[in-house]
Amino acid sequence: MNCLFTVPMIEASSLIRMLAGRVRLQDLCESTDLDPAQLNNPCARIGLKRVVQLYELLAQLAKDSFLGLHAGAQADPRIFGLYHYVVKNSPTLGEALRRAARYLPLWNSGIALHLEIEKYGACIVQEYRDPSVEENRQYAEMVSTMCLRFSSLMAGNGLRVREAHFQHDMPRDISEHRRMFKAPVYFQMSISELIFNKAALAYPLK
Repeated sequence: MNCLFTVPMIEASSLIRMLAGRVRLQDLCESTDLDPAQLNNPCARIGLKRVVQLYELLAQLAKDSFLGLHAGAQADPRIFGLYHYVVKNSPTLGEALRRAARYLPLWNSGIALHLEIEKYGACIVQEYRDPSVEENRQYAEMVSTMCLRFSSLMAGNGLRVREAHFQHDMPRDISEHRRMFKAPVYFQMSISELIFNKAALAYPLK
């Protein structure tokens, strides 16, 4: 494992719990060399590359090609502990997103988020710091959906997406993408990002 790019094991275990009844833990651990005893270890960390691969494998085992979208939409912000506490105690959505980007390395050292403000809107941009991460459709879609969900929870549906961009190839079916983002979704783009109106940055948090 590249120790530079890791996430807490709880991120993997929460996904596995979400799929309880659909995927056998024994089959999963045999396929990934995961140690079941480590899944509930609050101090354990796992390489980002392994988590990305886990998402792709679970999508196949659970027969859910939209697993990343569904995982992001169901994510519980409380699993992020202190990181979530710092972000949610912001005066505005814009400041919350800036804190989320600034302090993300405390949780996930293999991916970066950037809040970029352009003439045409504001963008939440994903950047993978781990150069070994290649196929990442499910994880990238999870991150974008989670950003939308958490922003909506904090600001009362204050974040309305104008466009969603992804670097990976366009899936055969994108009906779930359109339903989740309620906006045009584009694939094979230069970066993965969510684009929304700049006015949303000033929304006060609930």
